[in-house]
Amino acid sequence: AVPGIDLSAIAVAQVQERMDLEREVHAAALARADGAYAATNKTTLSGADIWTHPDSNPFAVVNAAKEAIRQKIGRRPNVMELGPTVLTALRNHDKVMARLSNQTDKVPATLAQLQALFEVDQIVEGSAIADADGSFYDVWGNDAILAYISPKTLQQRGSRNYGYTYRLPDRPM
Repeated sequence: AVPGIDLSAIAVAQVQERMDLEREVHAAALARADGAYAATNKTTLSGADIWTHPDSNPFAVVNAAKEAIRQKIGRRPNVMELGPTVLTALRNHDKVMARLSNQTDKVPATLAQLQALFEVDQIVEGSAIADADGSFYDVWGNDAILAYISPKTLQQRGSRNYGYTYRLPDRPM
């Protein structure tokens, strides 16, 4: 017995964390799979268009993507997932900084500020890190994924949505 330390709870938590990471790795692989999207549903940035380049324009890229999604599904995307390097690039991008109101807002941009600037309800960072043969990697890579996620009330009615994950009660056993 160790005072104040519940070793069984720690063991269970470690197993749950591992299972959650495996599920996230699988979900990220599905969401980021190149073949999962038609060529018209993705954009690959290169050269001066990459958001780490000072001459890039992330607002033009995101606005074009939002319009493409709106034309395909009839709704504007309301969620943006950003890989860690993409989020860091956006938080410090000159064009983002230029749109913030004053000097106190400018170091670096917060998620709330980015949500307002890009006009999406939620921006989430895909911050999970996994280990492959002793080398760590970002599970969500260097991607930005725009999606429409319906509100909980519509999700409960089985409405169209991005990234459903069905889990049956009491499974796995």
